[in-house]
Amino acid sequence: MAARFEVRRGGKGAGAYLVQLCTGDGRVVADLGGFPSLDEVKRAIAFLREGAAQGHVVDLTGTA
Repeated sequence: MAARFEVRRGGKGAGAYLVQLCTGDGRVVADLGGFPSLDEVKRAIAFLREGAAQGHVVDLTGTA
């Protein structure tokens, strides 16, 4: 099953929205919050889709 974005109300501020990126079996792999509107949620999801496909991994752990 494909990953999915789950959108719910909550977070910081009245009327805020939360977004979770979940695996096919429901495990949360990204948790984002504080979006003031559904339009902002849609923009964030579009950015994540594009960014994840083209993004670079940057190791900031200092162990490499």
